[in-house]
Amino acid sequence: MASARCPRCLLRPEGCLCPRLPAVATRARLTLLQHARDARRPSNTGRLLAALCPGAEVLPYGLPGDALDIPALAASPGAVLLFPKDEAPELSPDDFAPGPPPRILLPDGSWPQGARLSRKLMRAGARARRLPPGPPGRYRLRDSGSPLRVCTLEAAARALAALGEAEAAALLLSSFEMWVDAHLAMRRGGANR
Repeated sequence: MASARCPRCLLRPEGCLCPRLPAVATRARLTLLQHARDARRPSNTGRLLAALCPGAEVLPYGLPGDALDIPALAASPGAVLLFPKDEAPELSPDDFAPGPPPRILLPDGSWPQGARLSRKLMRAGARARRLPPGPPGRYRLRDSGSPLRVCTLEAAARALAALGEAEAAALLLSSFEMWVDAHLAMRRGGANR
């Protein structure tokens, strides 16, 4: 039987990081499109992103009854879909007109799940953008298959930095590093504080 975990950070209660995790305010609307299979995995960074950003929206999909409205998401004013397609333009502040906050659609799941969902969104007219170049991903809990791939939280942080929200991006990344280190310590059987 699996040991009890904090429902927010998914660490064991004795190593829960929640009191040390900041609330990160962003101007951008972060919309996580979270696959049901990934939602409960302790290594899911989308869940951490939603815990850190009180304004983040989590839309589940992948189970019968999940009503993800693909056409409405694709047509959402100012929305961009983050997914690393080579032919997609690079994300820039020019993608967002003055006015309502930018909406960033972030597929959250395995790479194949994210690719399938992204194709559906692009067929419905979503504007796909790739992230600006950056350092290799620092996610050490799962293998992404490529050093050029980053996890959901890292993608959100890189997107926010590209949109001029450097402070929010830095808070996300420092919290992410602390969380990854705690998970690795927990796996080794050590204290995860």
